Amino acid sequence: MQVMTLADQAIEAEGRAVPVQVSLAKALLSSPQALAAQLRNMVRTRPQFEKLADAVSAFADGNPVTAKLAYLSELTATLKKDAGANWRILIFTERTETQKA
Repeated sequence: MQVMTLADQAIEAEGRAVPVQVSLAKALLSSPQALAAQLRNMVRTRPQFEKLADAVSAFADGNPVTAKLAYLSELTATLKKDAGANWRILIFTERTETQKA
């Protein structure tokens, strides 16, 4: 097991420096696919993340249906059953990898 310290590091995102922890946390909360993409981007400047990026990518590829997606599917099925054609849902996500998942 390797411990990586991220305390004082920042990455460039949307034209401004963002602490690495914030960027990783946002990706993790979005989806495993978003976290894998974030780590892949970080590998360009931080090669020490390559093994972690590979492991997270393998996990994301092997588990395409996350708990969040499963719940969303259940919710839409319930809405469809209960409201018929009279329902709408609007979903916001920050990461395109989450949308693709």
